Amino acid sequence: MKCSELNKLEKLGDLEVIAGKKGLDREIRWIYFADSLESVQSICNPEVWIDGNELYVLTHSGILNDVDTVVRLMRSANAAKAAGFVMDEEFIKEEYVKCADSLGMPLFKLPRSIRSIDLSQVVCTAIIEEKNAETSIEKLLIQILHSDDISEETAVGSAGMYGINLDRGFRVALFSTSELDGFTKRHGISDKSRISQIMKQYLRKVRESFESACGMRIMAATENNSIIVLLPTDELPPDRIRSVIHRFRTENILYSDLRFNVSIGCEYSSFGSIRNSYSEARRIKDLVDIIGNEDGVLFFDEAGLYMLIFASDNKDYMYSYMQKMLGKLIDYDKSGNTELTKTLNTYLKCSGNGTETAEKLFIHRNTLHYRIEKIEQITGYDLNSYEMISNLVMAFKIKKYFER
Repeated sequence: MKCSELNKLEKLGDLEVIAGKKGLDREIRWIYFADSLESVQSICNPEVWIDGNELYVLTHSGILNDVDTVVRLMRSANAAKAAGFVMDEEFIKEEYVKCADSLGMPLFKLPRSIRSIDLSQVVCTAIIEEKNAETSIEKLLIQILHSDDISEETAVGSAGMYGINLDRGFRVALFSTSELDGFTKRHGISDKSRISQIMKQYLRKVRESFESACGMRIMAATENNSIIVLLPTDELPPDRIRSVIHRFRTENILYSDLRFNVSIGCEYSSFGSIRNSYSEARRIKDLVDIIGNEDGVLFFDEAGLYMLIFASDNKDYMYSYMQKMLGKLIDYDKSGNTELTKTLNTYLKCSGNGTETAEKLFIHRNTLHYRIEKIEQITGYDLNSYEMISNLVMAFKIKKYFER
């Protein structure tokens, strides 16, 4: 449930958002009454008491009249990814309004017409119902992808209960990361339940991003530290999918040092082929770093020849091909402390555009011209040959594969 939905719940119509309206899309996962002494004393480390996405409620006059303490509490709660604040209307200060606006964190005014117990019961009931629906949808998607015991009729009927129509075209997107071990070490996270919680947070952000783009409920689930999303193809063509993922990366980052690559299967119009799209997404997930775009996105039908090459079991041949094409340059760079290999790779990525290549390497055009001549001299390659350029591009892809 989002903060924007809070005053649409039964009995909460008089709840008014008075600040931090930019954050109304924040998600509420639970409600937390922060009037306790422990809450105030733990201002500097609210993560002791909350897990993220909690809605803070403050009604105690003794606390709300202490402006410095409440402002510090708001800032620390925001840093701990709280959803927002609800405060007794009688004790809200101008400083709290300014703080909420500066943080983009919703601040609601609790009127006397709403009892605290009603606020708690209504919000908690709504959250539990929503969680139950999300859990059921996750389980259903996993069943569709892996179980032979679920019929199309059962799956379509079960999905329909949640407003999801499976009688349409779909493709599967797989959000995966190889950085989770490093991420957990950097943040000192060893608790598996905390890792699972982080994955659930990303699941909700991914699902919400696509739901916002297509205006309908999306099936999504976590599995083995990956996120699986079933995307309706009529509402989400490839260009729009790329746009949603780009926006997700730039606007919905929960942790800046945890990156997900996205591999996407082909479009299928029949229920029985959803597994095919999922299988395709899995088959190319290791290629995203090598041939995906700058946002880390790769569609199965874009993998083409690369998929056949990197699916080969003959990795020794792949490595020897890369050495044959690039070995002389790599050795020259090592012995002379030069950057000819990097120069050639950048030149190819820029489609032979000298101006763009020089800008990306922060060198003069004349320096680039000298380096290209040196590369041709060392390797004997004709960089005007389309066939040679294709072979070199492939060699650099293989090089990147072995550097993972």
